[in-house]
Amino acid sequence: MNLSKYLRAFFISIISLSLFFIVIKNTNQSKPNSSLEEFWKIVNENYYSKYGHKNDFSTIERESFINLNKDDTMINLYENIFPGVVSLFEDSHFAIYPPKNLNNISTSIISVTAIPIPAKELICSGVVISPARLSIRPSLLYIGKNSPFSRTNLNNEWRLDNISKKEEYYTLKFISKNGETHLINIKKNKNVKNDVDTLFGLYDRSEDAYGEYYFSSLDAYYSIGIPYRSPEIAYIIPGSNAANSHVPVGAVWKKYTTMKSKSGEMFGEISFFSGARYYTFSTKNNLCDKSEIYNDKQYFYIGKDTKYIRFDKFDDETAFILHDLIINSPKNIIIDLRRNTGGYESSLLRMLGYFIGKNKYVGYVETYLKKEKQFTSANKSFDGKKNVAILISSATSSSAEIFSSEMRSNFDARIFGDRSSGQVLQSKKFTLPDGGVVQLPVGIFYDSRGNKIEGNGINSDQDDRYQESKDQLLISATDWIKSRDNIQ
Repeated sequence: MNLSKYLRAFFISIISLSLFFIVIKNTNQSKPNSSLEEFWKIVNENYYSKYGHKNDFSTIERESFINLNKDDTMINLYENIFPGVVSLFEDSHFAIYPPKNLNNISTSIISVTAIPIPAKELICSGVVISPARLSIRPSLLYIGKNSPFSRTNLNNEWRLDNISKKEEYYTLKFISKNGETHLINIKKNKNVKNDVDTLFGLYDRSEDAYGEYYFSSLDAYYSIGIPYRSPEIAYIIPGSNAANSHVPVGAVWKKYTTMKSKSGEMFGEISFFSGARYYTFSTKNNLCDKSEIYNDKQYFYIGKDTKYIRFDKFDDETAFILHDLIINSPKNIIIDLRRNTGGYESSLLRMLGYFIGKNKYVGYVETYLKKEKQFTSANKSFDGKKNVAILISSATSSSAEIFSSEMRSNFDARIFGDRSSGQVLQSKKFTLPDGGVVQLPVGIFYDSRGNKIEGNGINSDQDDRYQESKDQLLISATDWIKSRDNIQ
Protein backbone atom coordinates (compact mmCIF):
# COMPACT_ATOMS: atom_id res chain seq x y z
CA MET A 1 0.00 0.00 0.00
CA ASN A 2 1.55 3.36 -0.99
CA LEU A 3 1.54 6.37 1.33
CA SER A 4 -1.44 8.15 -0.26
CA LYS A 5 -3.60 5.02 -0.06
CA TYR A 6 -2.49 4.42 3.55
CA LEU A 7 -3.37 7.98 4.60
CA ARG A 8 -6.68 7.76 2.83
CA ALA A 9 -7.57 4.52 4.62
CA PHE A 10 -6.40 5.98 7.95
CA PHE A 11 -8.61 9.08 7.67
CA ILE A 12 -11.62 7.02 6.59
CA SER A 13 -11.16 4.83 9.67
CA ILE A 14 -10.87 7.90 11.93
CA ILE A 15 -14.06 9.40 10.45
CA SER A 16 -15.90 6.08 10.88
CA LEU A 17 -14.69 5.81 14.47
CA SER A 18 -15.76 9.41 15.16
CA LEU A 19 -19.21 8.70 13.77
CA PHE A 20 -19.40 5.63 16.04
CA PHE A 21 -18.62 7.70 19.13
CA ILE A 22 -21.08 10.39 18.06
CA VAL A 23 -23.82 7.76 17.79
CA ILE A 24 -22.93 6.33 21.20
CA LYS A 25 -22.90 9.77 22.77
CA ASN A 26 -26.28 10.68 21.32
CA THR A 27 -27.90 7.46 22.51
CA ASN A 28 -26.75 8.15 26.07
CA GLN A 29 -28.33 11.60 26.09
CA SER A 30 -31.72 10.19 26.99
CA LYS A 31 -34.88 12.24 26.86
CA PRO A 32 -37.26 12.37 29.87
CA ASN A 33 -39.99 10.67 27.84
CA SER A 34 -37.90 7.53 27.27
CA SER A 35 -37.05 7.33 31.00
CA LEU A 36 -40.72 7.61 31.93
CA GLU A 37 -41.64 4.93 29.37
CA GLU A 38 -38.99 2.59 30.79
CA PHE A 39 -40.13 3.34 34.36
CA TRP A 40 -43.70 2.25 33.63
CA LYS A 41 -42.49 -0.83 31.78
CA ILE A 42 -40.49 -1.80 34.90
CA VAL A 43 -43.46 -1.20 37.23
CA ASN A 44 -45.98 -3.05 35.09
CA GLU A 45 -43.71 -6.07 34.65
CA ASN A 46 -42.29 -6.37 38.18
CA TYR A 47 -44.37 -4.66 40.92
CA TYR A 48 -45.35 -7.36 43.41
CA SER A 49 -48.94 -6.38 44.14
CA LYS A 50 -50.23 -7.03 40.63
CA TYR A 51 -50.37 -10.76 41.41
CA GLY A 52 -53.89 -11.64 42.51
CA HIS A 53 -54.93 -7.97 42.69
CA LYS A 54 -54.94 -7.09 38.98
CA ASN A 55 -53.92 -3.50 39.66
CA ASP A 56 -54.35 -1.26 36.67
CA PHE A 57 -51.95 1.69 36.65
CA SER A 58 -53.14 3.03 33.29
CA THR A 59 -54.77 6.17 34.76
CA ILE A 60 -51.77 7.41 36.72
CA GLU A 61 -49.47 6.33 33.88
CA ARG A 62 -51.46 8.40 31.39
CA GLU A 63 -51.51 11.39 33.77
CA SER A 64 -47.73 11.22 34.23
CA PHE A 65 -47.15 11.55 30.48
CA ILE A 66 -49.62 14.43 30.25
CA ASN A 67 -47.74 16.26 33.02
CA LEU A 68 -44.40 15.57 31.37
CA ASN A 69 -45.61 16.95 28.02
CA LYS A 70 -46.38 20.24 29.80
CA ASP A 71 -42.73 20.52 30.86
CA ASP A 72 -40.51 18.05 29.03
CA THR A 73 -37.48 18.36 31.35
CA MET A 74 -35.52 16.05 33.62
CA ILE A 75 -36.10 18.46 36.51
CA ASN A 76 -39.88 18.12 36.15
CA LEU A 77 -39.58 14.34 35.86
CA TYR A 78 -37.53 13.90 39.04
CA GLU A 79 -38.89 16.75 41.16
CA ASN A 80 -42.60 16.45 40.40
CA ILE A 81 -43.72 13.43 38.39
CA PHE A 82 -41.77 10.62 40.06
CA PRO A 83 -42.51 11.83 43.65
CA GLY A 84 -46.22 12.02 42.80
CA VAL A 85 -46.24 8.45 41.52
CA VAL A 86 -44.19 6.99 44.38
CA SER A 87 -46.44 8.63 47.00
CA LEU A 88 -49.42 6.60 45.74
CA PHE A 89 -47.80 3.25 46.50
CA GLU A 90 -47.11 3.59 50.26
CA ASP A 91 -44.39 0.93 50.11
CA SER A 92 -41.02 0.70 51.78
CA HIS A 93 -38.13 -0.14 49.44
CA PHE A 94 -39.65 2.00 46.66
CA ALA A 95 -37.11 4.68 45.75
CA ILE A 96 -36.03 6.59 42.67
CA TYR A 97 -32.46 7.87 42.56
CA PRO A 98 -31.75 10.66 40.03
CA PRO A 99 -28.80 10.43 37.63
CA LYS A 100 -25.55 11.92 38.95
CA ASN A 101 -25.62 14.84 36.54
CA LEU A 102 -28.75 16.25 38.24
CA ASN A 103 -26.81 17.84 41.08
CA ASN A 104 -29.64 20.07 42.31
CA ILE A 105 -32.02 17.15 42.94
CA SER A 106 -32.15 15.48 46.35
CA THR A 107 -30.24 12.19 46.72
CA SER A 108 -33.41 10.14 46.35
CA ILE A 109 -37.11 10.78 45.91
CA ILE A 110 -38.03 8.45 48.75
CA SER A 111 -35.12 7.53 51.02
CA VAL A 112 -34.96 4.63 53.46
CA THR A 113 -33.36 6.69 56.23
CA ALA A 114 -33.35 10.20 54.75
CA ILE A 115 -30.20 10.92 56.78
CA PRO A 116 -27.05 11.80 54.76
CA ILE A 117 -24.64 10.46 57.39
CA PRO A 118 -22.21 7.56 56.86
CA ALA A 119 -23.37 4.48 58.78
CA LYS A 120 -19.96 4.12 60.44
CA GLU A 121 -20.20 7.64 61.88
CA LEU A 122 -23.67 6.97 63.29
CA ILE A 123 -22.45 3.84 65.09
CA CYS A 124 -19.30 5.58 66.34
CA SER A 125 -21.44 8.37 67.81
CA GLY A 126 -23.48 5.70 69.60
CA VAL A 127 -26.87 5.84 67.88
CA VAL A 128 -28.91 3.45 65.75
CA ILE A 129 -31.53 5.18 63.59
CA SER A 130 -34.92 3.80 62.61
CA PRO A 131 -35.80 4.21 58.92
CA ALA A 132 -38.41 6.77 57.94
CA ARG A 133 -41.85 5.20 57.95
CA LEU A 134 -44.11 6.16 55.08
CA SER A 135 -47.72 6.95 55.88
CA ILE A 136 -50.40 4.42 54.94
CA ARG A 137 -53.79 5.95 54.33
CA PRO A 138 -56.98 4.51 55.90
CA SER A 139 -58.65 2.17 53.40
CA LEU A 140 -62.20 1.03 52.81
CA LEU A 141 -62.61 -2.58 53.91
CA TYR A 142 -66.37 -3.11 53.74
CA ILE A 143 -69.34 -1.05 52.54
CA GLY A 144 -72.75 -1.84 54.02
CA LYS A 145 -75.96 -1.66 52.00
CA ASN A 146 -77.09 1.44 53.93
CA SER A 147 -73.84 3.28 53.29
CA PRO A 148 -73.81 6.36 51.02
CA PHE A 149 -70.75 4.74 49.44
CA SER A 150 -72.84 1.81 48.18
CA ARG A 151 -74.11 3.95 45.32
CA THR A 152 -70.58 4.70 44.09
CA ASN A 153 -67.84 2.70 42.38
CA LEU A 154 -65.75 2.63 45.56
CA ASN A 155 -64.37 -0.70 46.81
CA ASN A 156 -61.66 -1.94 49.15
CA GLU A 157 -58.90 -0.73 46.82
CA TRP A 158 -59.79 2.89 47.63
CA ARG A 159 -58.04 4.87 50.37
CA LEU A 160 -59.20 7.93 52.27
CA ASP A 161 -56.82 10.71 51.23
CA ASN A 162 -58.38 13.77 52.82
CA ILE A 163 -61.46 15.15 54.58
CA SER A 164 -62.28 18.83 54.14
CA LYS A 165 -64.93 20.66 56.13
CA LYS A 166 -67.46 23.03 54.64
CA GLU A 167 -70.47 24.73 56.22
CA GLU A 168 -72.96 21.92 55.69
CA TYR A 169 -70.85 19.06 54.34
CA TYR A 170 -67.76 16.98 54.83
CA THR A 171 -66.04 16.31 51.53
CA LEU A 172 -64.28 12.95 51.59
CA LYS A 173 -61.56 12.52 49.01
CA PHE A 174 -60.73 8.92 48.08
CA ILE A 175 -57.81 7.84 45.95
CA SER A 176 -57.10 4.51 44.26
CA LYS A 177 -53.70 2.98 43.65
CA ASN A 178 -53.93 3.81 39.98
CA GLY A 179 -54.30 7.50 40.79
CA GLU A 180 -58.03 7.98 40.30
CA THR A 181 -59.80 10.27 42.77
CA HIS A 182 -63.40 10.33 43.96
CA LEU A 183 -65.08 13.09 46.00
CA ILE A 184 -68.14 12.39 48.15
CA ASN A 185 -70.10 15.03 50.08
CA ILE A 186 -71.58 13.85 53.40
CA LYS A 187 -74.06 16.09 55.17
CA LYS A 188 -72.80 17.11 58.59
CA ASN A 189 -74.37 15.76 61.74
CA LYS A 190 -73.12 14.85 65.22
CA ASN A 191 -72.61 11.16 64.47
CA VAL A 192 -70.61 11.82 61.30
CA LYS A 193 -68.45 14.36 63.15
CA ASN A 194 -67.73 11.88 65.95
CA ASP A 195 -66.76 9.18 63.46
CA VAL A 196 -64.47 11.52 61.51
CA ASP A 197 -62.77 12.80 64.68
CA THR A 198 -62.36 9.24 66.01
CA LEU A 199 -60.86 7.90 62.78
CA PHE A 200 -58.26 10.66 62.52
CA GLY A 201 -57.49 10.42 66.22
CA LEU A 202 -56.81 6.70 65.81
CA TYR A 203 -54.74 7.35 62.69
CA ASP A 204 -52.52 9.95 64.40
CA ARG A 205 -51.69 7.50 67.24
CA SER A 206 -51.70 4.31 65.20
CA GLU A 207 -49.00 1.65 65.29
CA ASP A 208 -51.20 -0.90 63.52
CA ALA A 209 -51.80 -0.06 59.85
CA TYR A 210 -54.36 -2.86 59.47
CA GLY A 211 -56.43 -2.26 62.58
CA GLU A 212 -60.13 -1.74 61.80
CA TYR A 213 -62.70 0.90 62.70
CA TYR A 214 -66.43 0.82 61.97
CA PHE A 215 -67.95 4.07 60.72
CA SER A 216 -71.44 3.48 62.16
CA SER A 217 -72.80 6.71 60.69
CA LEU A 218 -71.65 5.65 57.22
CA ASP A 219 -72.09 1.86 57.57
CA ALA A 220 -68.52 1.16 56.45
CA TYR A 221 -65.36 -0.44 57.87
CA TYR A 222 -61.97 1.20 57.46
CA SER A 223 -58.42 0.13 58.17
CA ILE A 224 -56.84 2.74 60.43
CA GLY A 225 -53.53 3.23 58.58
CA ILE A 226 -50.41 4.77 60.10
CA PRO A 227 -48.95 8.30 59.93
CA TYR A 228 -45.53 9.24 58.57
CA ARG A 229 -42.68 8.95 61.07
CA SER A 230 -39.36 10.74 60.62
CA PRO A 231 -36.09 8.87 61.16
CA GLU A 232 -35.43 8.79 64.90
CA ILE A 233 -33.08 7.29 67.45
CA ALA A 234 -34.01 3.65 67.97
CA TYR A 235 -31.17 2.55 70.23
CA ILE A 236 -28.28 4.18 72.10
CA ILE A 237 -25.02 2.40 72.83
CA PRO A 238 -24.28 2.65 76.57
CA GLY A 239 -21.20 4.74 77.37
CA SER A 240 -21.10 6.34 73.89
CA ASN A 241 -21.02 10.03 72.94
CA ALA A 242 -24.79 9.90 72.44
CA ALA A 243 -25.35 8.36 75.88
CA ASN A 244 -23.19 11.03 77.49
CA SER A 245 -25.27 13.76 75.80
CA HIS A 246 -28.42 12.37 77.53
CA VAL A 247 -30.34 12.34 74.22
CA PRO A 248 -33.49 10.18 74.58
CA VAL A 249 -34.64 7.31 72.37
CA GLY A 250 -37.17 8.72 69.90
CA ALA A 251 -35.32 11.98 69.29
CA VAL A 252 -35.56 13.13 65.65
CA TRP A 253 -32.50 13.87 63.53
CA LYS A 254 -32.06 17.55 62.60
CA LYS A 255 -28.53 18.36 61.41
CA TYR A 256 -25.15 16.89 60.51
CA THR A 257 -22.05 19.13 60.36
CA THR A 258 -18.54 18.23 59.19
CA MET A 259 -15.81 19.51 61.52
CA LYS A 260 -12.01 19.63 61.53
CA SER A 261 -9.94 19.05 64.67
CA LYS A 262 -6.78 21.04 65.54
CA SER A 263 -4.73 18.16 64.17
CA GLY A 264 -6.57 18.39 60.84
CA GLU A 265 -8.69 15.26 61.37
CA MET A 266 -12.20 15.40 59.89
CA PHE A 267 -15.19 14.29 61.97
CA GLY A 268 -18.90 15.03 62.26
CA GLU A 269 -21.30 16.53 64.77
CA ILE A 270 -24.90 15.29 64.85
CA SER A 271 -27.91 17.15 66.26
CA PHE A 272 -31.20 15.57 67.35
CA PHE A 273 -34.37 17.22 68.65
CA SER A 274 -36.74 16.06 71.39
CA GLY A 275 -38.98 17.80 73.91
CA ALA A 276 -38.21 21.35 72.73
CA ARG A 277 -34.47 20.72 73.14
CA TYR A 278 -31.52 20.03 70.83
CA TYR A 279 -28.87 17.41 71.61
CA THR A 280 -25.52 17.62 69.79
CA PHE A 281 -22.64 15.17 69.99
CA SER A 282 -19.56 14.15 68.02
CA THR A 283 -18.96 11.14 65.81
CA LYS A 284 -15.28 11.20 66.85
CA ASN A 285 -14.69 8.15 69.03
CA ASN A 286 -11.24 6.74 69.76
CA LEU A 287 -12.81 3.45 70.90
CA CYS A 288 -14.83 2.91 67.73
CA ASP A 289 -12.33 0.61 66.00
CA LYS A 290 -11.12 -0.99 69.23
CA SER A 291 -14.28 -1.97 71.11
CA GLU A 292 -16.54 -4.85 70.01
CA ILE A 293 -19.61 -2.87 71.00
CA TYR A 294 -19.18 -0.70 67.87
CA ASN A 295 -18.61 -3.66 65.49
CA ASP A 296 -21.36 -5.54 63.58
CA LYS A 297 -21.03 -8.68 65.77
CA GLN A 298 -20.61 -9.20 69.49
CA TYR A 299 -20.96 -12.19 71.81
CA PHE A 300 -20.19 -12.86 75.47
CA TYR A 301 -21.43 -14.80 78.48
CA ILE A 302 -23.83 -13.42 81.07
CA GLY A 303 -23.12 -15.65 84.02
CA LYS A 304 -22.48 -19.34 83.29
CA ASP A 305 -25.78 -20.27 81.65
CA THR A 306 -26.58 -17.41 79.23
CA LYS A 307 -24.92 -16.44 75.95
CA TYR A 308 -25.44 -12.95 74.48
CA ILE A 309 -25.22 -12.85 70.67
CA ARG A 310 -25.52 -9.69 68.56
CA PHE A 311 -25.30 -9.69 64.76
CA ASP A 312 -26.30 -6.74 62.59
CA LYS A 313 -26.93 -8.46 59.25
CA PHE A 314 -28.00 -11.82 57.80
CA ASP A 315 -25.22 -13.20 55.60
CA ASP A 316 -23.20 -16.38 55.11
CA GLU A 317 -20.45 -15.36 57.52
CA THR A 318 -22.95 -14.63 60.29
CA ALA A 319 -24.81 -17.89 59.65
CA PHE A 320 -21.56 -19.86 59.99
CA ILE A 321 -20.62 -18.08 63.24
CA LEU A 322 -24.12 -18.42 64.70
CA HIS A 323 -24.12 -22.17 64.04
CA ASP A 324 -20.94 -22.62 66.08
CA LEU A 325 -22.17 -20.31 68.83
CA ILE A 326 -25.44 -22.20 69.21
CA ILE A 327 -23.74 -25.61 69.34
CA ASN A 328 -21.38 -24.44 72.07
CA SER A 329 -23.83 -22.20 73.92
CA PRO A 330 -25.50 -22.99 77.24
CA LYS A 331 -29.25 -23.47 77.59
CA ASN A 332 -30.08 -19.74 77.45
CA ILE A 333 -29.47 -17.36 74.51
CA ILE A 334 -30.15 -13.64 74.12
CA ILE A 335 -30.14 -12.55 70.45
CA ASP A 336 -29.75 -8.80 69.94
CA LEU A 337 -31.26 -7.54 66.65
CA ARG A 338 -31.66 -3.89 67.64
CA ARG A 339 -29.16 -2.79 64.97
CA ASN A 340 -30.06 -5.44 62.40
CA THR A 341 -31.58 -4.12 59.16
CA GLY A 342 -31.85 -7.45 57.34
CA GLY A 343 -29.82 -9.29 54.74
CA TYR A 344 -29.99 -12.37 52.54
CA GLU A 345 -33.08 -14.58 52.48
CA SER A 346 -30.94 -17.73 52.10
CA SER A 347 -29.05 -16.89 55.32
CA LEU A 348 -32.31 -16.17 57.13
CA LEU A 349 -33.75 -19.59 56.24
CA ARG A 350 -30.56 -21.33 57.36
CA MET A 351 -30.44 -19.48 60.67
CA LEU A 352 -34.07 -20.21 61.47
CA GLY A 353 -33.37 -23.88 60.75
CA TYR A 354 -30.70 -23.95 63.47
CA PHE A 355 -33.50 -23.43 66.01
CA ILE A 356 -36.63 -25.04 64.57
CA GLY A 357 -35.23 -27.68 62.19
CA LYS A 358 -35.12 -28.25 58.44
CA ASN A 359 -38.04 -27.92 55.99
CA LYS A 360 -40.25 -26.02 58.45
CA TYR A 361 -42.81 -23.68 56.86
CA VAL A 362 -42.10 -20.04 57.79
CA GLY A 363 -44.42 -18.10 55.48
CA TYR A 364 -44.57 -17.16 51.82
CA VAL A 365 -43.48 -14.43 49.41
CA GLU A 366 -45.98 -12.98 46.95
CA THR A 367 -44.45 -11.64 43.75
CA TYR A 368 -45.85 -10.36 40.46
CA LEU A 369 -46.09 -13.90 39.07
CA LYS A 370 -46.70 -16.24 41.99
CA LYS A 371 -46.83 -17.12 45.67
CA GLU A 372 -43.73 -18.95 46.84
CA LYS A 373 -43.71 -20.83 50.15
CA GLN A 374 -40.63 -20.42 52.35
CA PHE A 375 -39.03 -23.33 54.23
CA THR A 376 -36.03 -23.50 56.53
CA SER A 377 -32.93 -24.97 54.90
CA ALA A 378 -30.75 -26.23 57.80
CA ASN A 379 -31.02 -28.86 60.49
CA LYS A 380 -31.51 -28.03 64.15
CA SER A 381 -28.16 -27.31 65.81
CA PHE A 382 -28.88 -28.75 69.26
CA ASP A 383 -30.93 -31.31 71.16
CA GLY A 384 -33.46 -30.44 73.83
CA LYS A 385 -34.79 -26.99 74.71
CA LYS A 386 -33.19 -23.56 74.94
CA ASN A 387 -34.66 -20.36 76.32
CA VAL A 388 -34.30 -17.60 73.72
CA ALA A 389 -34.90 -13.88 74.23
CA ILE A 390 -34.76 -11.52 71.24
CA LEU A 391 -34.06 -7.78 71.50
CA ILE A 392 -35.52 -5.53 68.77
CA SER A 393 -35.93 -1.80 68.10
CA SER A 394 -37.69 0.45 65.60
CA ALA A 395 -34.56 0.07 63.44
CA THR A 396 -34.97 -3.73 63.23
CA SER A 397 -35.98 -4.41 59.61
CA SER A 398 -36.57 -6.96 56.86
CA SER A 399 -35.04 -10.41 57.53
CA ALA A 400 -34.56 -9.51 61.20
CA GLU A 401 -38.32 -8.94 61.54
CA ILE A 402 -39.13 -12.25 59.87
CA PHE A 403 -36.63 -14.05 62.11
CA SER A 404 -38.18 -12.51 65.24
CA SER A 405 -41.73 -13.31 64.17
CA GLU A 406 -41.01 -16.95 63.32
CA MET A 407 -38.88 -17.53 66.43
CA ARG A 408 -41.83 -16.40 68.54
CA SER A 409 -44.34 -18.49 66.59
CA ASN A 410 -42.26 -21.66 66.18
CA PHE A 411 -39.82 -21.60 69.09
CA ASP A 412 -41.66 -19.73 71.86
CA ALA A 413 -38.97 -17.03 71.97
CA ARG A 414 -39.83 -13.86 73.89
CA ILE A 415 -39.33 -10.49 72.22
CA PHE A 416 -38.17 -7.38 74.08
CA GLY A 417 -38.11 -3.82 72.77
CA ASP A 418 -39.92 -1.32 70.58
CA ARG A 419 -42.12 -2.22 67.59
CA SER A 420 -39.93 -3.05 64.58
CA SER A 421 -39.82 -0.92 61.43
CA GLY A 422 -42.30 -2.89 59.29
CA GLN A 423 -40.14 -2.93 56.16
CA VAL A 424 -39.97 -6.45 54.78
CA LEU A 425 -40.49 -6.08 51.04
CA GLN A 426 -38.15 -7.75 48.59
CA SER A 427 -36.80 -5.17 46.17
CA LYS A 428 -34.76 -5.00 43.00
CA LYS A 429 -32.90 -2.13 41.33
CA PHE A 430 -33.40 -1.16 37.69
CA THR A 431 -31.45 1.43 35.67
CA LEU A 432 -33.30 4.01 33.57
CA PRO A 433 -31.95 5.23 30.18
CA ASP A 434 -30.84 8.54 31.74
CA GLY A 435 -28.76 6.79 34.44
CA GLY A 436 -31.35 7.13 37.20
CA VAL A 437 -32.14 4.08 39.31
CA VAL A 438 -35.51 2.66 40.38
CA GLN A 439 -35.61 0.52 43.51
CA LEU A 440 -38.91 -1.33 43.15
CA PRO A 441 -40.69 -3.70 45.57
CA VAL A 442 -40.94 -7.05 43.77
CA GLY A 443 -42.14 -9.30 46.59
CA ILE A 444 -44.02 -9.04 49.89
CA PHE A 445 -43.60 -11.46 52.80
CA TYR A 446 -46.40 -13.05 54.84
CA ASP A 447 -45.49 -14.96 57.99
CA SER A 448 -46.45 -18.57 58.77
CA ARG A 449 -49.76 -17.36 60.21
CA GLY A 450 -50.60 -15.39 57.08
CA ASN A 451 -49.92 -11.98 58.65
CA LYS A 452 -48.41 -9.11 56.65
CA ILE A 453 -45.47 -7.48 58.47
CA GLU A 454 -44.93 -4.70 55.90
CA GLY A 455 -46.19 -1.39 57.25
CA ASN A 456 -47.01 -2.93 60.60
CA GLY A 457 -43.85 -4.35 62.11
CA ILE A 458 -43.42 -6.84 64.94
CA ASN A 459 -44.68 -5.84 68.36
CA SER A 460 -42.69 -6.91 71.39
CA ASP A 461 -43.80 -8.89 74.41
CA GLN A 462 -42.11 -6.41 76.74
CA ASP A 463 -40.79 -2.88 76.17
CA ASP A 464 -38.44 -1.29 78.68
CA ARG A 465 -37.15 2.06 77.50
CA TYR A 466 -33.45 2.78 77.39
CA GLN A 467 -31.89 4.34 80.49
CA GLU A 468 -28.73 6.43 80.18
CA SER A 469 -26.45 4.47 82.48
CA LYS A 470 -27.54 0.92 81.65
CA ASP A 471 -29.07 -1.29 79.00
CA GLN A 472 -32.45 -1.86 80.64
CA LEU A 473 -33.72 -4.05 77.83
CA LEU A 474 -30.84 -6.47 78.21
CA ILE A 475 -31.39 -6.51 81.98
CA SER A 476 -35.09 -7.32 81.48
CA ALA A 477 -34.28 -10.15 79.05
CA THR A 478 -31.76 -11.57 81.52
CA ASP A 479 -34.32 -11.42 84.35
CA TRP A 480 -36.88 -13.24 82.18
CA ILE A 481 -34.41 -16.02 81.43
CA LYS A 482 -33.64 -16.39 85.14
CA SER A 483 -37.35 -16.74 85.83
CA ARG A 484 -37.61 -19.45 83.16
CA ASP A 485 -34.73 -21.29 84.77
CA ASN A 486 -36.51 -21.20 88.13
CA ILE A 487 -39.73 -22.57 86.59
CA GLN A 488 -37.88 -25.40 84.88
